[in-house]
Amino acid sequence: MNEKDLLKFGKKLGLFRTTIFSDADDRSARVNDVKDRIYKIKCSLNEIFLFLKDNTIYNRQTQHAYYSACLSPYATCMSSSGSNYARISSLLHAILQTQSMPSLDDSSKTWKILFEHRAIFDAVQNPTDLLNALTKLSSADHISSPTGGTFDRMWHVLTNSKGFGQKTAALFIKSIIDVHTLEENTRLRFLENVSVAPDDFVRVPVDSVIKYIFKNITGSNLDFETINDLVFNVIGRTNDEAIIWDDLWFWGFITQHGGGDNRTLAINEAKFWTIYGSPKEKWADVRAHAEKFVEILRACRLD
Repeated sequence: MNEKDLLKFGKKLGLFRTTIFSDADDRSARVNDVKDRIYKIKCSLNEIFLFLKDNTIYNRQTQHAYYSACLSPYATCMSSSGSNYARISSLLHAILQTQSMPSLDDSSKTWKILFEHRAIFDAVQNPTDLLNALTKLSSADHISSPTGGTFDRMWHVLTNSKGFGQKTAALFIKSIIDVHTLEENTRLRFLENVSVAPDDFVRVPVDSVIKYIFKNITGSNLDFETINDLVFNVIGRTNDEAIIWDDLWFWGFITQHGGGDNRTLAINEAKFWTIYGSPKEKWADVRAHAEKFVEILRACRLD
């Protein structure tokens, strides 16, 4: 990052209110402050990523149950007419319902368009076909993306579809990648040639749970775009790790109490038992790992 970008990011981190400094020495000192903060954040995120990577089994089991509920009813009609429309529609509906307050009026417009173009969704065979089909749902005349990658463009298309937002668009893309790349979901697959290109951009589905985690790590309230920029551009993690970073939600959800600005960090067993598909037979192990997660976060905390 050049000095200008570093200062912009430092402002987002709340290190200062302006990026304009009349004194060259002051400007240089501010740049070094940002570099020091980014270094600390990078060390923390690298430690957290190692934890997530070592413990993927628990959320993958949870997510498999979720994907199975959405897709298993159509597993007996792998290539029959109408099957892919039903699968895609099921995933889209389920993911939109993860919003705390989905708009009935907005989403109804999308569901109507989806139904009207069901033949196009029936014919989807690969990510490019899916991208082209999803453009029918978008309210924008032209969709551009920074990378031009298939999943990056897909995210921009969905965020411009009535009822969807940044998180739900990212969550749908993550679900497509999960279903078609993770071994436990092999029998649920319905597309061909699904892979994440190195120059594509797959985003973490950042919600309030993950924002709270990043507040602990960075000391600032960061939005969806800033968190994804931090992970993949500033500290340089690769975009094919997005499905692992999403495990932050699982560990964050069961280690947080309260909501909004009144969240606290502590084991929340009740939340674990309410998650559909959570590995309830492994609660003792999950609790031990969750305690480790809390310990890591507390050690990383920047106030």
